[in-house]
Amino acid sequence: MLSEEARRTVMNETLDTNQRFKVLIEELHWREDISVNKLSKHFNVPSTTLPRWMKYKMNIKVCNKITVSQLANTKYAKCDFNGNDAEKLKA
Repeated sequence: MLSEEARRTVMNETLDTNQRFKVLIEELHWREDISVNKLSKHFNVPSTTLPRWMKYKMNIKVCNKITVSQLANTKYAKCDFNGNDAEKLKA
């Protein structure tokens, strides 16, 4: 299911079709973990075309198998240390 924010953006008719399609693809691919091949089949686009659109036209990083397995095995979100003393105490 799409998040409420993504649903509102996709349904917003003031945005052009490309912007709405980008939000939809990004939401489905990264947040719903749907593969590029499945998205290609769903939108009836060749499986080599959609990743190229994502990379060059929409500026969306294509998730590969290694990234998927890393995300699945990550218990806590990783973030860089910002030097805050409170963060030092958490470790």
